[in-house]
Amino acid sequence: MERTGTGNGNEENFLFMENVIDFLEANKEELARKATDRIYRDLESYKKGGMPAEESYESLLKLMEFIITSLKSGDVRIESPFMQNVIQFEEGLACRRVTYRIELADLLHGMRIFRNEIWKALESEFWQKADCRCLFKLEGRLNKFFINHMISVSVYYLHSQEEVIRYQERALKKWEDIISTASRIDLAIPCKNEFALVARSQAETLARRANFNEEEIQEIKTAVGEAVDNAIEHGNSEKGINLHYLIGERDFQVIIVDFGKGFDSHGKGLEMPDLLAERGRGIFLMRKTVDEVEIDSVEGRGTTLILTKFRNPKAAEKSPV
Repeated sequence: MERTGTGNGNEENFLFMENVIDFLEANKEELARKATDRIYRDLESYKKGGMPAEESYESLLKLMEFIITSLKSGDVRIESPFMQNVIQFEEGLACRRVTYRIELADLLHGMRIFRNEIWKALESEFWQKADCRCLFKLEGRLNKFFINHMISVSVYYLHSQEEVIRYQERALKKWEDIISTASRIDLAIPCKNEFALVARSQAETLARRANFNEEEIQEIKTAVGEAVDNAIEHGNSEKGINLHYLIGERDFQVIIVDFGKGFDSHGKGLEMPDLLAERGRGIFLMRKTVDEVEIDSVEGRGTTLILTKFRNPKAAEKSPV
Protein backbone atom coordinates (compact mmCIF):
# COMPACT_ATOMS: atom_id res chain seq x y z
CA MET A 1 0.00 0.00 0.00
CA GLU A 2 1.47 3.34 -1.05
CA ARG A 3 1.82 6.16 1.47
CA THR A 4 -0.55 9.04 0.69
CA GLY A 5 -1.42 12.44 2.11
CA THR A 6 -5.04 11.58 2.82
CA GLY A 7 -6.65 9.19 5.23
CA ASN A 8 -9.93 7.92 6.50
CA GLY A 9 -10.04 9.88 9.75
CA ASN A 10 -10.32 8.38 13.20
CA GLU A 11 -10.85 4.82 12.04
CA GLU A 12 -7.67 4.79 9.98
CA ASN A 13 -5.70 6.38 12.83
CA PHE A 14 -7.09 3.81 15.27
CA LEU A 15 -6.11 0.90 13.03
CA PHE A 16 -2.68 2.43 12.44
CA MET A 17 -2.07 2.81 16.18
CA GLU A 18 -3.14 -0.78 16.78
CA ASN A 19 -0.57 -1.91 14.22
CA VAL A 20 2.12 0.24 15.85
CA ILE A 21 1.37 -1.20 19.29
CA ASP A 22 1.42 -4.76 17.92
CA PHE A 23 4.75 -4.02 16.20
CA LEU A 24 6.32 -2.61 19.38
CA GLU A 25 5.03 -5.52 21.45
CA ALA A 26 6.56 -7.99 19.01
CA ASN A 27 9.92 -6.18 18.78
CA LYS A 28 10.41 -4.64 22.24
CA GLU A 29 13.14 -7.07 23.33
CA GLU A 30 15.12 -6.57 20.13
CA LEU A 31 14.85 -2.77 20.29
CA ALA A 32 15.85 -2.66 23.96
CA ARG A 33 18.81 -4.92 23.25
CA LYS A 34 19.98 -2.83 20.28
CA ALA A 35 19.81 0.36 22.34
CA THR A 36 21.64 -1.28 25.26
CA ASP A 37 24.43 -2.47 22.98
CA ARG A 38 24.86 1.03 21.52
CA ILE A 39 24.80 2.66 24.95
CA TYR A 40 27.57 0.41 26.27
CA ARG A 41 29.55 0.81 23.07
CA ASP A 42 29.34 4.61 22.74
CA LEU A 43 28.93 6.16 26.21
CA GLU A 44 32.01 6.38 28.44
CA SER A 45 30.45 6.27 31.92
CA TYR A 46 28.45 3.18 30.95
CA LYS A 47 31.56 1.51 29.54
CA LYS A 48 33.71 2.35 32.57
CA GLY A 49 31.09 2.09 35.31
CA GLY A 50 30.07 -1.01 37.17
CA MET A 51 26.44 -1.01 36.08
CA PRO A 52 25.53 -4.37 34.52
CA ALA A 53 24.35 -4.10 30.93
CA GLU A 54 21.52 -6.48 31.74
CA GLU A 55 20.13 -4.02 34.28
CA SER A 56 20.11 -1.27 31.64
CA TYR A 57 18.40 -3.64 29.22
CA GLU A 58 15.68 -4.44 31.77
CA SER A 59 15.16 -0.72 32.40
CA LEU A 60 14.71 -0.02 28.70
CA LEU A 61 12.34 -2.96 28.40
CA LYS A 62 10.25 -1.55 31.24
CA LEU A 63 10.32 1.88 29.61
CA MET A 64 9.09 0.32 26.36
CA GLU A 65 6.11 -1.13 28.24
CA PHE A 66 5.31 2.38 29.48
CA ILE A 67 5.57 3.72 25.92
CA ILE A 68 3.16 1.08 24.66
CA THR A 69 0.71 1.84 27.45
CA SER A 70 0.93 5.57 26.69
CA LEU A 71 0.11 4.91 23.03
CA LYS A 72 -2.88 2.84 24.08
CA SER A 73 -4.21 5.46 26.49
CA GLY A 74 -3.18 8.56 24.55
CA ASP A 75 -2.47 10.43 27.80
CA VAL A 76 1.13 11.54 28.29
CA ARG A 77 0.39 14.60 30.45
CA ILE A 78 2.97 14.76 33.20
CA GLU A 79 0.24 15.16 35.84
CA SER A 80 -1.74 12.11 34.70
CA PRO A 81 -1.90 9.01 36.95
CA PHE A 82 -0.15 6.96 34.26
CA MET A 83 2.76 9.41 34.00
CA GLN A 84 3.00 9.52 37.79
CA ASN A 85 3.62 5.76 37.69
CA VAL A 86 6.28 6.38 35.05
CA ILE A 87 7.88 9.03 37.26
CA GLN A 88 8.09 6.59 40.18
CA PHE A 89 9.98 4.25 37.89
CA GLU A 90 12.18 7.14 36.76
CA GLU A 91 13.08 8.02 40.34
CA GLY A 92 14.48 4.54 40.88
CA LEU A 93 16.20 4.58 37.49
CA ALA A 94 17.93 7.90 38.26
CA CYS A 95 19.02 6.73 41.71
CA ARG A 96 20.61 3.60 40.27
CA ARG A 97 22.53 5.65 37.67
CA VAL A 98 23.83 7.95 40.39
CA THR A 99 24.91 4.93 42.45
CA TYR A 100 26.87 3.54 39.50
CA ARG A 101 28.29 6.98 38.63
CA ILE A 102 26.63 7.18 35.24
CA GLU A 103 27.01 10.77 34.02
CA LEU A 104 23.76 12.69 33.56
CA ALA A 105 24.78 13.61 29.99
CA ASP A 106 25.28 9.92 29.19
CA LEU A 107 21.98 8.99 30.85
CA LEU A 108 20.11 11.48 28.64
CA HIS A 109 22.12 10.47 25.58
CA GLY A 110 21.15 6.87 26.28
CA MET A 111 17.49 7.90 26.27
CA ARG A 112 17.98 9.57 22.89
CA ILE A 113 19.62 6.43 21.55
CA PHE A 114 16.61 4.38 22.65
CA ARG A 115 14.15 6.89 21.16
CA ASN A 116 16.04 6.86 17.86
CA GLU A 117 16.13 3.06 17.71
CA ILE A 118 12.37 2.95 18.22
CA TRP A 119 11.63 5.60 15.62
CA LYS A 120 14.02 4.10 13.07
CA ALA A 121 12.21 0.76 13.39
CA LEU A 122 8.77 2.38 13.13
CA GLU A 123 9.79 4.39 10.06
CA SER A 124 11.16 1.32 8.36
CA GLU A 125 7.98 -0.63 9.06
CA PHE A 126 5.30 1.97 8.34
CA TRP A 127 6.77 4.61 6.02
CA GLN A 128 5.25 3.06 2.91
CA LYS A 129 2.13 1.75 4.64
CA ALA A 130 0.65 4.62 6.64
CA ASP A 131 -0.81 8.04 6.01
CA CYS A 132 1.82 10.75 6.63
CA ARG A 133 -0.44 12.53 9.13
CA CYS A 134 -0.60 9.38 11.24
CA LEU A 135 3.19 9.14 11.19
CA PHE A 136 3.65 12.79 12.18
CA LYS A 137 1.17 12.40 15.02
CA LEU A 138 2.92 9.24 16.22
CA GLU A 139 6.31 10.95 16.17
CA GLY A 140 4.89 13.86 18.15
CA ARG A 141 3.50 11.56 20.82
CA LEU A 142 6.73 9.61 21.04
CA ASN A 143 8.77 12.81 21.34
CA LYS A 144 6.45 14.20 24.03
CA PHE A 145 6.80 11.02 26.06
CA PHE A 146 10.60 11.12 25.90
CA ILE A 147 10.75 14.85 26.67
CA ASN A 148 8.67 14.36 29.82
CA HIS A 149 10.75 11.30 30.69
CA MET A 150 14.07 13.10 30.29
CA ILE A 151 12.90 16.09 32.35
CA SER A 152 11.78 13.84 35.20
CA VAL A 153 14.93 11.72 35.13
CA SER A 154 17.12 14.84 35.20
CA VAL A 155 15.30 16.21 38.25
CA TYR A 156 15.47 12.91 40.12
CA TYR A 157 19.09 12.37 39.13
CA LEU A 158 20.14 15.69 40.69
CA HIS A 159 17.97 14.99 43.73
CA SER A 160 19.54 11.54 44.12
CA GLN A 161 23.03 13.07 44.02
CA GLU A 162 22.10 15.32 46.92
CA GLU A 163 20.65 12.35 48.81
CA VAL A 164 23.84 10.34 48.29
CA ILE A 165 25.91 13.17 49.74
CA ARG A 166 23.63 13.46 52.78
CA TYR A 167 23.63 9.69 53.25
CA GLN A 168 27.42 9.57 53.13
CA GLU A 169 27.63 12.33 55.73
CA ARG A 170 25.23 10.46 58.04
CA ALA A 171 27.02 7.16 57.45
CA LEU A 172 30.39 8.73 58.27
CA LYS A 173 29.01 10.21 61.49
CA LYS A 174 27.55 6.82 62.46
CA TRP A 175 30.82 5.12 61.59
CA GLU A 176 32.77 7.55 63.75
CA ASP A 177 30.39 6.90 66.65
CA ILE A 178 30.91 3.15 66.29
CA ILE A 179 34.69 3.24 66.10
CA SER A 180 35.07 5.69 68.97
CA THR A 181 35.22 2.68 71.33
CA ALA A 182 35.90 -0.37 69.15
CA SER A 183 39.40 -1.80 68.73
CA ARG A 184 38.36 -4.05 65.82
CA ILE A 185 36.07 -3.27 62.91
CA ASP A 186 35.06 -5.85 60.29
CA LEU A 187 33.57 -4.80 57.00
CA ALA A 188 32.47 -6.47 53.76
CA ILE A 189 32.31 -4.44 50.55
CA PRO A 190 31.49 -5.36 46.94
CA CYS A 191 34.13 -5.32 44.23
CA LYS A 192 33.13 -1.88 42.94
CA ASN A 193 35.47 1.06 42.46
CA GLU A 194 33.42 3.54 44.49
CA PHE A 195 33.93 1.47 47.65
CA ALA A 196 37.69 2.04 47.62
CA LEU A 197 36.96 5.55 48.91
CA VAL A 198 34.95 4.05 51.79
CA ALA A 199 37.90 1.85 52.75
CA ARG A 200 40.30 4.83 52.69
CA SER A 201 37.97 6.97 54.79
CA GLN A 202 37.56 4.26 57.39
CA ALA A 203 41.32 3.72 57.58
CA GLU A 204 41.84 7.47 58.03
CA THR A 205 39.27 7.71 60.84
CA LEU A 206 40.74 4.76 62.74
CA ALA A 207 44.30 6.00 62.23
CA ARG A 208 43.33 9.34 63.78
CA ARG A 209 41.79 7.54 66.70
CA ALA A 210 45.04 5.62 67.15
CA ASN A 211 46.83 9.02 67.37
CA PHE A 212 48.99 8.70 64.28
CA ASN A 213 50.31 12.03 63.00
CA GLU A 214 49.13 13.55 59.71
CA GLU A 215 51.99 12.14 57.65
CA GLU A 216 51.41 8.64 59.02
CA ILE A 217 47.65 8.93 58.40
CA GLN A 218 48.24 9.80 54.75
CA GLU A 219 50.66 6.86 54.44
CA ILE A 220 48.05 4.48 55.88
CA LYS A 221 45.38 5.85 53.52
CA THR A 222 47.71 5.37 50.55
CA ALA A 223 48.55 1.78 51.48
CA VAL A 224 44.94 0.79 52.16
CA GLY A 225 43.76 2.51 48.97
CA GLU A 226 46.31 0.69 46.84
CA ALA A 227 45.48 -2.64 48.48
CA VAL A 228 41.73 -2.24 47.99
CA ASP A 229 42.15 -0.98 44.41
CA ASN A 230 44.17 -4.12 43.63
CA ALA A 231 41.61 -6.35 45.33
CA ILE A 232 38.78 -4.78 43.33
CA GLU A 233 40.61 -5.03 40.01
CA HIS A 234 42.39 -8.35 40.31
CA GLY A 235 40.32 -10.15 42.94
CA ASN A 236 36.99 -9.37 41.32
CA SER A 237 34.48 -11.82 42.77
CA GLU A 238 30.80 -11.93 43.65
CA LYS A 239 31.91 -12.63 47.23
CA GLY A 240 33.33 -9.11 47.42
CA ILE A 241 36.14 -8.08 49.75
CA ASN A 242 36.49 -8.49 53.51
CA LEU A 243 38.25 -5.76 55.49
CA HIS A 244 39.42 -6.05 59.09
CA TYR A 245 40.75 -3.02 60.98
CA LEU A 246 42.58 -3.78 64.24
CA ILE A 247 44.02 -1.25 66.68
CA GLY A 248 46.46 -2.95 69.00
CA GLU A 249 48.64 -1.59 71.77
CA ARG A 250 51.71 -1.54 69.52
CA ASP A 251 50.36 -1.41 65.97
CA PHE A 252 47.47 -0.76 63.63
CA GLN A 253 46.64 -3.47 61.12
CA VAL A 254 44.39 -3.59 58.10
CA ILE A 255 43.66 -7.02 56.64
CA ILE A 256 42.25 -7.17 53.11
CA VAL A 257 40.84 -10.48 51.89
CA ASP A 258 39.64 -11.06 48.34
CA PHE A 259 38.31 -14.19 46.68
CA GLY A 260 39.79 -13.76 43.23
CA LYS A 261 42.22 -15.81 41.19
CA GLY A 262 45.25 -15.12 43.35
CA PHE A 263 48.77 -14.50 42.05
CA ASP A 264 52.44 -15.28 42.59
CA SER A 265 53.49 -12.66 45.15
CA HIS A 266 57.16 -13.67 45.31
CA GLY A 267 59.38 -10.60 45.00
CA LYS A 268 56.49 -8.24 44.27
CA GLY A 269 57.06 -4.59 45.20
CA LEU A 270 60.69 -5.00 46.25
CA GLU A 271 62.12 -2.91 43.43
CA MET A 272 61.12 0.57 42.32
CA PRO A 273 58.77 0.35 39.32
CA ASP A 274 58.74 2.60 36.28
CA LEU A 275 57.39 5.88 37.68
CA LEU A 276 55.74 6.71 34.35
CA ALA A 277 53.89 3.41 34.20
CA GLU A 278 50.17 3.47 34.94
CA ARG A 279 50.21 0.06 36.63
CA GLY A 280 52.39 -2.13 38.80
CA ARG A 281 53.18 0.32 41.61
CA GLY A 282 50.63 -0.77 44.22
CA ILE A 283 52.64 -3.23 46.32
CA PHE A 284 55.75 -1.04 46.11
CA LEU A 285 53.80 1.92 47.50
CA MET A 286 52.38 -0.25 50.27
CA ARG A 287 55.85 -1.35 51.32
CA LYS A 288 57.02 2.28 51.36
CA THR A 289 54.11 3.65 53.38
CA VAL A 290 53.59 1.04 56.12
CA ASP A 291 56.05 -0.94 58.23
CA GLU A 292 55.09 -4.45 57.22
CA VAL A 293 53.31 -5.97 54.23
CA GLU A 294 52.37 -9.65 54.33
CA ILE A 295 50.86 -11.33 51.27
CA ASP A 296 49.30 -14.77 51.30
CA SER A 297 48.03 -15.52 47.81
CA VAL A 298 47.10 -18.88 46.36
CA GLU A 299 46.25 -19.10 42.68
CA GLY A 300 42.59 -19.98 42.33
CA ARG A 301 41.75 -19.27 45.97
CA GLY A 302 42.27 -15.54 46.48
CA THR A 303 44.59 -13.23 48.42
CA THR A 304 44.98 -12.09 52.01
CA LEU A 305 47.07 -8.98 52.51
CA ILE A 306 48.06 -7.64 55.95
CA LEU A 307 49.26 -4.05 56.33
CA THR A 308 50.90 -3.14 59.64
CA LYS A 309 51.84 0.31 60.91
CA PHE A 310 53.62 0.49 64.25
CA ARG A 311 52.36 3.00 66.77
CA ASN A 312 54.47 5.58 68.50
CA PRO A 313 54.60 4.50 72.19
CA LYS A 314 53.57 7.97 73.40
CA ALA A 315 50.69 8.13 70.93
CA ALA A 316 49.58 4.65 71.96
CA GLU A 317 49.38 5.78 75.59
CA LYS A 318 46.92 8.54 74.61
CA SER A 319 44.69 6.13 72.69
CA PRO A 320 41.64 4.67 74.48
CA VAL A 321 42.56 1.20 73.18
